[in-house]
Amino acid sequence: MDFDIRQPLLGSGGDVRGQLATRYREELMALFAESPEGRAILAEEGSIGHARLLVEYALDYEGVAPPDFTASTIEEVTFRVIPRKVMSEPEEAASIIREFRAFLQFLVRRFGLRSLEPCLDVLGESAIPGLERELANPRNFGMAKSFFREGIRRGFDLSTQEGLDHWAAVQNAESALGATVREPAAGRLRASDIELVDNADWDEGPKRAGIPQIDLDAVERARRKKKRKLEKASRRRNRRR
Repeated sequence: MDFDIRQPLLGSGGDVRGQLATRYREELMALFAESPEGRAILAEEGSIGHARLLVEYALDYEGVAPPDFTASTIEEVTFRVIPRKVMSEPEEAASIIREFRAFLQFLVRRFGLRSLEPCLDVLGESAIPGLERELANPRNFGMAKSFFREGIRRGFDLSTQEGLDHWAAVQNAESALGATVREPAAGRLRASDIELVDNADWDEGPKRAGIPQIDLDAVERARRKKKRKLEKASRRRNRRR
Protein backbone atom coordinates (compact mmCIF):
# COMPACT_ATOMS: atom_id res chain seq x y z
CA MET A 1 0.00 0.00 0.00
CA ASP A 2 1.37 3.38 -1.04
CA PHE A 3 0.72 5.48 2.05
CA ASP A 4 1.72 9.08 2.73
CA ILE A 5 2.53 9.24 6.45
CA ARG A 6 2.77 13.06 6.28
CA GLN A 7 -0.73 13.84 5.07
CA PRO A 8 -2.06 17.22 6.33
CA LEU A 9 -4.57 16.11 8.96
CA LEU A 10 -5.20 19.55 10.44
CA GLY A 11 -6.96 22.42 8.71
CA SER A 12 -5.70 26.00 8.60
CA GLY A 13 -7.49 26.73 11.88
CA GLY A 14 -5.93 23.75 13.63
CA ASP A 15 -9.10 21.65 13.47
CA VAL A 16 -8.82 17.95 12.69
CA ARG A 17 -9.93 17.15 9.15
CA GLY A 18 -12.41 14.47 10.18
CA GLN A 19 -12.89 12.27 7.11
CA LEU A 20 -9.27 12.50 6.06
CA ALA A 21 -8.09 11.70 9.59
CA THR A 22 -10.41 8.69 9.80
CA ARG A 23 -9.21 7.32 6.46
CA TYR A 24 -5.59 7.99 7.43
CA ARG A 25 -6.01 6.16 10.72
CA GLU A 26 -7.69 3.13 9.17
CA GLU A 27 -5.11 2.80 6.39
CA LEU A 28 -2.25 3.16 8.87
CA MET A 29 -3.78 0.53 11.17
CA ALA A 30 -4.12 -1.84 8.22
CA LEU A 31 -0.41 -1.40 7.46
CA PHE A 32 0.45 -1.95 11.12
CA ALA A 33 -1.63 -5.13 11.26
CA GLU A 34 0.25 -6.51 8.25
CA SER A 35 3.67 -5.58 9.63
CA PRO A 36 6.00 -7.90 11.60
CA GLU A 37 5.41 -5.73 14.67
CA GLY A 38 1.65 -5.84 14.27
CA ARG A 39 1.56 -9.56 13.57
CA ALA A 40 3.51 -10.18 16.77
CA ILE A 41 0.90 -8.24 18.75
CA LEU A 42 -1.92 -10.09 16.99
CA ALA A 43 -0.32 -13.44 17.84
CA GLU A 44 0.07 -12.44 21.48
CA GLU A 45 -3.12 -10.48 22.13
CA GLY A 46 -5.52 -11.70 19.45
CA SER A 47 -6.34 -8.21 18.18
CA ILE A 48 -5.01 -4.70 17.58
CA GLY A 49 -6.78 -1.60 18.84
CA HIS A 50 -4.73 0.42 21.30
CA ALA A 51 -2.53 1.91 18.57
CA ARG A 52 -5.62 3.36 16.91
CA LEU A 53 -6.39 5.22 20.14
CA LEU A 54 -2.84 6.53 20.32
CA VAL A 55 -3.15 8.06 16.85
CA GLU A 56 -6.68 9.35 17.47
CA TYR A 57 -6.03 10.93 20.86
CA ALA A 58 -2.66 12.40 19.93
CA LEU A 59 -4.34 14.18 17.04
CA ASP A 60 -7.53 15.20 18.87
CA TYR A 61 -5.97 16.30 22.17
CA GLU A 62 -2.44 17.31 21.22
CA GLY A 63 -2.89 18.24 17.56
CA VAL A 64 0.01 15.93 16.71
CA ALA A 65 0.15 13.39 13.87
CA PRO A 66 2.41 10.29 14.03
CA PRO A 67 5.43 11.81 12.22
CA ASP A 68 5.55 14.56 14.85
CA PHE A 69 5.10 12.45 17.97
CA THR A 70 7.38 13.49 20.83
CA ALA A 71 8.12 11.92 24.19
CA SER A 72 5.77 14.50 25.68
CA THR A 73 2.97 13.46 23.28
CA ILE A 74 3.32 9.80 24.21
CA GLU A 75 3.45 10.56 27.92
CA GLU A 76 0.34 12.74 27.78
CA VAL A 77 -1.75 10.25 25.82
CA THR A 78 -0.55 7.18 27.71
CA PHE A 79 -0.71 8.37 31.30
CA ARG A 80 -3.35 11.09 31.21
CA VAL A 81 -5.71 10.77 28.25
CA ILE A 82 -6.03 6.97 28.17
CA PRO A 83 -6.86 6.64 31.90
CA ARG A 84 -9.46 9.39 31.57
CA LYS A 85 -11.05 8.25 28.32
CA VAL A 86 -10.82 4.47 28.13
CA MET A 87 -12.54 2.00 30.45
CA SER A 88 -9.54 -0.31 30.70
CA GLU A 89 -8.74 -2.24 33.86
CA PRO A 90 -5.28 -1.86 35.46
CA GLU A 91 -4.29 -5.36 34.37
CA GLU A 92 -4.58 -4.25 30.74
CA ALA A 93 -1.71 -1.78 31.16
CA ALA A 94 0.93 -4.25 29.94
CA SER A 95 -1.05 -4.94 26.77
CA ILE A 96 -1.46 -1.22 26.06
CA ILE A 97 2.23 -0.46 26.60
CA ARG A 98 3.37 -3.40 24.46
CA GLU A 99 1.16 -2.36 21.55
CA PHE A 100 2.23 1.28 21.78
CA ARG A 101 5.88 0.20 21.69
CA ALA A 102 5.28 -2.11 18.73
CA PHE A 103 3.45 0.64 16.86
CA LEU A 104 6.25 3.17 17.37
CA GLN A 105 8.84 0.60 16.30
CA PHE A 106 6.75 0.00 13.18
CA LEU A 107 6.67 3.73 12.41
CA VAL A 108 10.43 4.04 12.84
CA ARG A 109 11.19 1.03 10.63
CA ARG A 110 8.51 1.39 7.94
CA PHE A 111 8.67 5.16 7.44
CA GLY A 112 12.17 5.95 8.65
CA LEU A 113 10.88 8.16 11.46
CA ARG A 114 14.03 8.06 13.56
CA SER A 115 12.85 11.15 15.43
CA LEU A 116 10.36 8.89 17.23
CA GLU A 117 13.03 6.75 18.90
CA PRO A 118 13.09 8.91 22.07
CA CYS A 119 9.36 8.20 22.42
CA LEU A 120 10.21 4.57 23.12
CA ASP A 121 12.00 5.62 26.29
CA VAL A 122 8.64 6.68 27.74
CA LEU A 123 7.32 3.14 27.22
CA GLY A 124 9.96 1.14 29.08
CA GLU A 125 9.18 -1.49 31.71
CA SER A 126 8.46 1.18 34.34
CA ALA A 127 5.63 2.42 32.14
CA ILE A 128 3.52 -0.65 32.92
CA PRO A 129 3.17 -0.12 36.69
CA GLY A 130 2.86 3.59 36.04
CA LEU A 131 -0.12 3.08 33.73
CA GLU A 132 -1.60 0.50 36.12
CA ARG A 133 -1.64 3.13 38.86
CA GLU A 134 -3.28 5.71 36.60
CA LEU A 135 -5.95 3.28 35.37
CA ALA A 136 -6.80 2.43 38.99
CA ASN A 137 -6.77 6.03 40.23
CA PRO A 138 -10.35 7.29 40.85
CA ARG A 139 -9.16 10.87 40.40
CA ASN A 140 -8.86 10.09 36.69
CA PHE A 141 -12.52 9.17 36.44
CA GLY A 142 -14.61 12.01 35.04
CA MET A 143 -18.40 12.04 35.27
CA ALA A 144 -18.81 9.84 32.19
CA LYS A 145 -16.27 7.24 33.27
CA SER A 146 -17.64 7.14 36.82
CA PHE A 147 -21.15 6.69 35.42
CA PHE A 148 -20.12 3.64 33.41
CA ARG A 149 -17.87 2.05 36.02
CA GLU A 150 -20.59 2.15 38.65
CA GLY A 151 -23.29 0.97 36.24
CA ILE A 152 -21.19 -1.96 35.09
CA ARG A 153 -20.21 -2.82 38.67
CA ARG A 154 -23.87 -3.00 39.60
CA GLY A 155 -24.78 -5.22 36.69
CA PHE A 156 -26.51 -2.95 34.18
CA ASP A 157 -26.15 -3.70 30.46
CA LEU A 158 -24.76 -0.42 29.16
CA SER A 159 -24.31 -1.63 25.58
CA THR A 160 -27.91 -0.64 24.75
CA GLN A 161 -29.91 2.58 25.03
CA GLU A 162 -32.44 0.71 27.15
CA GLY A 163 -29.73 -0.25 29.61
CA LEU A 164 -28.37 3.30 29.68
CA ASP A 165 -31.85 4.71 30.30
CA HIS A 166 -32.45 2.16 33.06
CA TRP A 167 -29.21 2.96 34.86
CA ALA A 168 -29.74 6.71 34.49
CA ALA A 169 -33.24 6.37 35.96
CA VAL A 170 -31.85 4.45 38.92
CA GLN A 171 -29.19 7.09 39.50
CA ASN A 172 -31.79 9.86 39.33
CA ALA A 173 -34.02 7.99 41.78
CA GLU A 174 -31.14 7.44 44.16
CA SER A 175 -30.22 11.09 44.00
CA ALA A 176 -33.79 12.09 44.82
CA LEU A 177 -34.15 9.53 47.63
CA GLY A 178 -30.67 9.86 49.04
CA ALA A 179 -30.46 6.06 49.13
CA THR A 180 -29.41 3.10 46.99
CA VAL A 181 -32.11 1.57 44.79
CA ARG A 182 -31.95 -2.22 44.66
CA GLU A 183 -31.89 -3.45 41.06
CA PRO A 184 -31.38 -6.91 39.53
CA ALA A 185 -27.97 -7.56 37.98
CA ALA A 186 -28.42 -7.53 34.22
CA GLY A 187 -25.03 -6.55 32.79
CA ARG A 188 -22.91 -8.48 30.36
CA LEU A 189 -19.96 -6.14 29.96
CA ARG A 190 -16.82 -5.45 31.93
CA ALA A 191 -15.49 -1.94 32.26
CA SER A 192 -12.77 -2.69 29.69
CA ASP A 193 -15.41 -3.37 27.02
CA ILE A 194 -16.38 0.30 26.82
CA GLU A 195 -14.58 3.28 25.33
CA LEU A 196 -16.08 6.62 26.26
CA VAL A 197 -16.58 9.54 23.92
CA ASP A 198 -15.75 13.04 25.11
CA ASN A 199 -18.26 14.69 27.45
CA ALA A 200 -18.35 17.69 25.13
CA ASP A 201 -19.81 15.45 22.41
CA TRP A 202 -22.95 14.42 24.33
CA ASP A 203 -26.27 14.95 22.61
CA GLU A 204 -28.66 17.27 24.41
CA GLY A 205 -31.03 14.38 25.19
CA PRO A 206 -28.48 12.15 26.96
CA LYS A 207 -26.96 15.24 28.62
CA ARG A 208 -30.31 16.21 30.15
CA ALA A 209 -30.91 12.64 31.29
CA GLY A 210 -27.43 12.35 32.69
CA ILE A 211 -26.51 9.63 30.19
CA PRO A 212 -23.05 9.82 28.61
CA GLN A 213 -22.81 8.36 25.13
CA ILE A 214 -20.59 5.38 24.41
CA ASP A 215 -18.78 4.25 21.30
CA LEU A 216 -20.87 1.18 20.39
CA ASP A 217 -18.40 0.26 17.66
CA ALA A 218 -15.77 0.02 20.39
CA VAL A 219 -18.05 -2.23 22.40
CA GLU A 220 -18.46 -4.52 19.40
CA ARG A 221 -14.69 -4.56 18.79
CA ALA A 222 -14.17 -5.49 22.43
CA ARG A 223 -16.65 -8.34 22.14
CA ARG A 224 -14.90 -9.67 19.03
CA LYS A 225 -11.56 -9.38 20.83
CA LYS A 226 -12.85 -11.38 23.79
CA LYS A 227 -14.26 -14.01 21.45
CA ARG A 228 -10.93 -14.37 19.64
CA LYS A 229 -9.06 -14.66 22.94
CA LEU A 230 -11.45 -17.38 24.14
CA GLU A 231 -11.08 -19.27 20.86
CA LYS A 232 -7.30 -18.95 21.06
CA ALA A 233 -7.25 -20.22 24.66
CA SER A 234 -9.50 -23.13 23.66
CA ARG A 235 -7.14 -24.13 20.84
CA ARG A 236 -4.21 -24.05 23.24
CA ARG A 237 -6.01 -26.29 25.72
CA ASN A 238 -6.92 -28.75 22.96
CA ARG A 239 -3.30 -28.91 21.78
CA ARG A 240 -2.14 -29.81 25.30
CA ARG A 241 -4.49 -32.79 25.52
